Amino acid sequence: MKIKIALCTSDVQFSQRVVHYFQSHYYDKFTWNVFTELPFLTDFLKEKDADIVLVDKELKNELETALSGIKKESICAYLTEDKEEALNDKEQDIFEIEKYLRADKLYRELLELYSQKSNAHYHKSGILNDKTDIYVFVSPAGGVGCSTAACAAAQGFARFENVLYIELENIGALPLVFDGEETGAAGLDEVIFALKSRRKVLELKITSSVSRDKSGVFFFKESGNTLDVLTLSEGDIKELLTAIGQMKEYDKVILDAGNGLGEKEIAAMTYAGRVVVIADESKVCEKKLTRYVETLQLIEEKKKADICSKMILFYNKVLNQRELLQKQCGIRVAGGLPKIENGTYEGIIGKLARMEIIHNMK
Repeated sequence: MKIKIALCTSDVQFSQRVVHYFQSHYYDKFTWNVFTELPFLTDFLKEKDADIVLVDKELKNELETALSGIKKESICAYLTEDKEEALNDKEQDIFEIEKYLRADKLYRELLELYSQKSNAHYHKSGILNDKTDIYVFVSPAGGVGCSTAACAAAQGFARFENVLYIELENIGALPLVFDGEETGAAGLDEVIFALKSRRKVLELKITSSVSRDKSGVFFFKESGNTLDVLTLSEGDIKELLTAIGQMKEYDKVILDAGNGLGEKEIAAMTYAGRVVVIADESKVCEKKLTRYVETLQLIEEKKKADICSKMILFYNKVLNQRELLQKQCGIRVAGGLPKIENGTYEGIIGKLARMEIIHNMK
């Protein structure tokens, strides 16, 4: 599927720059038709379709008059040179784009515009593919470092692969770790909205809402409303992972699910290829781990799901590298992450990410 763009501007240098960039970086996503005068554009639209029509703002009135007799489902957006004037009003179908946006921001804006089309869609496929591996990080108890391990794994894997980190904890620590360059990406809120509205634009929303940290990890900015995260259902998680898998842009997806056993956490464990359990060596955590696994076994039996066979166990905050048990509660023990005493939370994650043991999670 390619998004068809019709661009009308007298600024030849601008049109050449934009089209050259998109043909170099997104040749498989967009088709461009460029016009320098409005009559050529209207003649084109009488014969062919365009998903998005972009014109200079000063041509707005002329374009509306010219298109009044042409029945098209194109979305029209107007290019403005003043970023203070740029506005969007979905209810009034008024869309304006700052003309000299950075190319990656313009890309997001175009995807967001296209998602407004009532017939926008993507082709569904299964969750599993030969490109994307899905990991979910869970823990039997709070405070054992599940998010720390998940973030460290994401950063460690991102040194060699494209990694998408998704925080499913109701209240997590994402802002303390990942700080993406300010690109205007909407974050998890827009993705949840697309899931709940059941519009066929989820793939586009994922692409336009993702940010990238300086470590190379892709992530969604945390939701502004924790209640929205709480409402994620098994169907939502399945649809989200299906769309990500269909995109084939990420080698690994890291889901940080914490110690919950709600619908979204069980769904994440069900659809992931690997379930990484994080625990510490305390007696309290050991007892909770036993109860945690027993509960999951009951859930497996009830839902006819496969969870426990995909589990590996990592101990966190290990004080000395003594020989660990090979199994605990029937789960293979894959290693231990050392306790790092000094440093910021972000710094500790960075140190763990550079350790070879992180790659034992694969």
